[in-house]
Amino acid sequence: MHLIQSALVCLPFLAVAPAPEPKDVQSFLDALETHPRLPLVSLVSGQAGEDSDRAPLIAIGRLPAGAMPPAPLRARPSAYFPGALTPLPADELLHKYATGKEQLLAPSADDATWLILVGPRVNSLEWCDLSRVTRQGKTITIRMDTFTDNGDRKKNSPHRAVHALKLGNLEAGEYDVRVVWRKLMLDVEKEDTHYRWNEVLAGRLKVEVNKASAKADAATPALLQEGDFHKGTVPEGEGIRDWRRSASWSVPLQWDMNRNRLPKLGLRVGTFDLVKWLESKPRTDQELPTLNKPVKGSPVYALVLGPSLNSGEWTTVREVEWKKDKDTKVIVLRVEVWRDDGERLRNVPHLPLLVVPVDESSPGDYRVEVEWYTLRAQTSRDPYRPEDPTKPNKIAELMKGVSSQEFTLVMP
Repeated sequence: MHLIQSALVCLPFLAVAPAPEPKDVQSFLDALETHPRLPLVSLVSGQAGEDSDRAPLIAIGRLPAGAMPPAPLRARPSAYFPGALTPLPADELLHKYATGKEQLLAPSADDATWLILVGPRVNSLEWCDLSRVTRQGKTITIRMDTFTDNGDRKKNSPHRAVHALKLGNLEAGEYDVRVVWRKLMLDVEKEDTHYRWNEVLAGRLKVEVNKASAKADAATPALLQEGDFHKGTVPEGEGIRDWRRSASWSVPLQWDMNRNRLPKLGLRVGTFDLVKWLESKPRTDQELPTLNKPVKGSPVYALVLGPSLNSGEWTTVREVEWKKDKDTKVIVLRVEVWRDDGERLRNVPHLPLLVVPVDESSPGDYRVEVEWYTLRAQTSRDPYRPEDPTKPNKIAELMKGVSSQEFTLVMP
């Protein structure tokens, strides 16, 4: 069974949304690369079912009075699909919001503002990710990515992804919110094995943050519907690149500062029982999994053990791109290191571990490469800026020589 996606039922529009011009799409994409980034580590996500058709795609506002903030959902780990979404319980605020039983209030400066994305309806094993949020002054730029395919399904559970991000207490005034929607497609009918960026849409809305809740109560939240997006042009050369979804498992491992016992940093590739290892709740650097030789039919993972970080610092996978080098398939992992200069009353150093699935169905020669990018903020509550690219990248220098590994995928 294959789902043919249909347009969402539109609610009355409650905020002015000037249509982006074609040239605006490129400026939005540029802002996503150059403007200070908001971290997504506190992102709360789940999935809603068929009763969520009336929820807007994007909403920005305050939580309902007396509502508990959304809390992360616990899910049993999957050996193949990092970032798999858990169905939202009926009593959770995000489920009530997605099904129209609760609504956001207009934003105000004396209360936290939230961004809620309820993605388009997608099939089983299709995804809608809130991938990046930047803010420069009163300009907020959002990137959402959908990963879909045209394959048939014997069983299908259509759903909408729900993501909630706390933007904090915003200063009063008018904000320009721009949304870029990248559509990536896996063409199963052509026997493709990777996603291609084949379409880009853009939406825009003005958000008025009032000085006080009393005034905001008379206003309406800012909403953006699927029909408010306008088609742009995929940048030249981007539509022929091969991608995989950048989701990964992230495990911070404490270490005792004993460098004599420090495990080898960098990249390792192999197979292991991921679910069993995660369920053992590893906490220290001495609990790294033992990897076996990659074999066709078993999940293959890239383990990226980063340098020592402070409490409240972390690493993420920015992108996973597939390339070819003659007969070798090259998997490029672009890893971001998030650091800050804030003071800490108590600090627990840790080694950040990322587990990235690199499973491929065909035997052959492979090479995994890790590229390192660093971002820094004044404190963990501030936006993060890319470190000066003209200056030496200390992380990349430290990890030089341990950020590439070749392997051959063989038949069992």
